[in-house]
Amino acid sequence: MKIIRIIACIISTLSATYAYSATETTFTASRPLGTAIWDLEVRNKWAKDIFITIENNGHIILKRFKVHKPQPHPDLTKEESYGVVRATGLDLKKATKITIYPYKDQEDVYATHYVTKGNGKTIYVTWENDELRPQKGTGFFNKETQSGLPLKNNVSSSDLKRFQVGRDNIN
Repeated sequence: MKIIRIIACIISTLSATYAYSATETTFTASRPLGTAIWDLEVRNKWAKDIFITIENNGHIILKRFKVHKPQPHPDLTKEESYGVVRATGLDLKKATKITIYPYKDQEDVYATHYVTKGNGKTIYVTWENDELRPQKGTGFFNKETQSGLPLKNNVSSSDLKRFQVGRDNIN
């Protein structure tokens, strides 16, 4: 058994202080801990807190975990902070299902669900304007996320499939 480590945090790229909480769960994972790169990062850029469920290879990693809305920096000249959840140890060759709930007790049928193809790519995505999309790069060359994660092997829009519970087949 290997441990999957999940970190949810508020990040400010211009500040060395990070507020975070960690949750750990145990099940068989594809890679050992200690890898430098996160397998998944979901960044909330929506105007409200969201609740997220993440499933990988048939295992629930997070269930209705709160990801905070963007927070303005006290010094208005600096960049605002975003709610972020990250995970490592996922089997990226298997499908990963991400479910976004705008309200904690919302029924599954009203939630927004996405599934990745399971093609071995990292899953660095952003929730914004009622849509989950791949993160875009920052800086001149756009080679990494706001968090500094490499975009070289990240999912594309075509790797993310949006579906509705009870109506669409997720396979």
